Amino acid sequence: MQAPGKQDNYEIARKCAFEAARYQTPEFMPCLGAAPTGPSAYSLPVLNVTFHIDLAGEKIRVSLQDGTEADPASPNLCWQVIALHYLAARPLERQAERWVAFPDFPEIRGYESVYKGRVLGRLCATAGRDRDTFTQACLRLGATPAECGDVGFEFRVFPALSLRIAWYAGDEEFPPAVSFLFPEDILTRLPLEDTIVLSESIVALLQGKRW
Repeated sequence: MQAPGKQDNYEIARKCAFEAARYQTPEFMPCLGAAPTGPSAYSLPVLNVTFHIDLAGEKIRVSLQDGTEADPASPNLCWQVIALHYLAARPLERQAERWVAFPDFPEIRGYESVYKGRVLGRLCATAGRDRDTFTQACLRLGATPAECGDVGFEFRVFPALSLRIAWYAGDEEFPPAVSFLFPEDILTRLPLEDTIVLSESIVALLQGKRW
């Protein structure tokens, strides 16, 4: 029997995520920023776009801020799974008071080298290669300035979940560096794997890739 491929794994994860989100208490959806638009259907702001999620039909489409349909019309499987996991989580009673970097998570063993290469290194080599490029890329994604690093931005990924990126200028010896900062309770909302994929997906958007 042949092992499932990567696409198959994401399709399986997507189906499981839809099932988990359907178990969410409807009264909690507004607490997560999801507005009902029909039976088992919700609109959810995600960065600078809106996801239209049909839990019963297992479909998600994207619209831009002006209401027009995005291209592509559906977000990629990674974004779909992350959004559904967000909706499946219990809303928290209060916002986290502290921001932490990825190395601060005790669960990261085995992930740190992957994170450095796929997220931090990739961002520094592309949209984070200099101050102006980084700033323009963040603003295009709807981020707001934040006090971190030499230049910092906060990304409201979902209505009740934000992250920050701190950019540090390099010098003659060292190239620019970046650090992702997360609310200290993010792992009560998303699995660690989702946190990694979310970071990587935001880097892709900063690079100018499509949903």
